[in-house]
Amino acid sequence: MKSTHSPFGETTCTVYLVRHGRTVLNANGVLRGHLNPPLDTVGIAEAEALGREIAGFRPESILSSPLSRAVETANAIGYSCGLRPLIDDRLIDRDYGRWAGSSIESVIAECGSVDSAPEVEPKVSVVERAIAVLGEVVGRKRVVIVAHEAVNTLLLATLSSGNSIVPESLRQPTGSYSVLQFRDGEWRISEMGVLPHS
Repeated sequence: MKSTHSPFGETTCTVYLVRHGRTVLNANGVLRGHLNPPLDTVGIAEAEALGREIAGFRPESILSSPLSRAVETANAIGYSCGLRPLIDDRLIDRDYGRWAGSSIESVIAECGSVDSAPEVEPKVSVVERAIAVLGEVVGRKRVVIVAHEAVNTLLLATLSSGNSIVPESLRQPTGSYSVLQFRDGEWRISEMGVLPHS
């Protein structure tokens, strides 16, 4: 995706785009949105594994969604990296309104699709706020961004338009990360949905 605002030219920035660790809502397969459960025991282990792996990349800063599941994940990464995460409200999960806590299947059965359900935040709104965050980090070298499946997937889908290296599936398991690189005014996706080795 071409940047129309970057003055950085040849500057290279690497972003490690993290999906938070698992919660009980993830395990139950329901829409999370602005509901705020903590990580479950699996999620805590996933966050710690992310911290061990990402520490080896020596990031300079960590940005996180304000929701507990993202903050806990960011704190685990920050602990391993010696960094204090900063909260950015623009990274919050997609707002599903009254449908949060419902299964995707039940929402589709009632409304035809999640996107057409009343009170659900439009995709374009999610993309705009995620892109705004991404645009503000291009002057840095290595940044960790901890967000959510909907935010990450919509961002990756936007960036991958016309990018042949991106697989058809934009799968983002809990506790995984993708690698984005900014070179010559363009974001490129070099890895997607990577699970830590440890």
